[in-house]
Amino acid sequence: MNSPERPKTQNQSLFKLDEIRNLIDKGDDKAVSVLEEAFRSGQITAEDFSVFSLELLNQGGQIEEGILKSEKGLANQVEMLEKDRVTGLLRHESLEQKFNSLQEELNFIPEPNRTHEKSRKKRLHALIVIAIDLDDLKIWNSYGHSIGDGALKSITTSVQKAIREGDYAFRRGDQSDEIVVIVRVEKDLGESDLEEIFKNIYKNINNGFLEVEGKEIPVTAAAGYVVVKQGDTRNLKEILEASNQNQIAQKDLKVKLIRRARAEAGLEIRK
Repeated sequence: MNSPERPKTQNQSLFKLDEIRNLIDKGDDKAVSVLEEAFRSGQITAEDFSVFSLELLNQGGQIEEGILKSEKGLANQVEMLEKDRVTGLLRHESLEQKFNSLQEELNFIPEPNRTHEKSRKKRLHALIVIAIDLDDLKIWNSYGHSIGDGALKSITTSVQKAIREGDYAFRRGDQSDEIVVIVRVEKDLGESDLEEIFKNIYKNINNGFLEVEGKEIPVTAAAGYVVVKQGDTRNLKEILEASNQNQIAQKDLKVKLIRRARAEAGLEIRK
């Protein structure tokens, strides 16, 4: 199996990937613990972790019995480390790594007359980065944190239904009500078509309901987006700041209607 794609801008990652590769090639049982620690400390990406984990599992007999800590081994550990406990979305620790990896893929230009692994994939033409913010978390939590979690899960379910396989959704923090979606665009689309992709996702994340004390309350979220194209050198922080600015404008437009609907349903902040 070929070694995974290596982040070109992170020397520490390169050295760590080389170390893990050498351990695996030697059949050294230390490879498992070194791999786990490298992922937890952010020295390698989740994608690298997954590729190496599968390779270790495929080696089978070369790994001493009992090294893998769970019944399903590293495959389960990948999912456990990557997913948020409440929402099941990807954790925020892997957000920047994934964005950087996709941005590198977006800006990749294959050398003429040379076959390259990336050139065999569908070419990435753009990324749509969407910042989603659950409306009025304070109100939901005033009925108990389990209700707040329920509202967040409702938005999460809507997001997961709205995006396609190959797109990514992250929770921004363990206590956050923000979700970040990264959409892969593998066609050369115009601005209106890119905006339409966002609008379809936005429409679908605002049609959920949550039952509170026998009443169905609409669960809504604000969302803003930025299109990242080839040559865009902005980092993730700058992209998310721009997405949030668009989000604030939309949230101001609809907040009165949302609060009116909730007031009519009897959902107010509890003291």
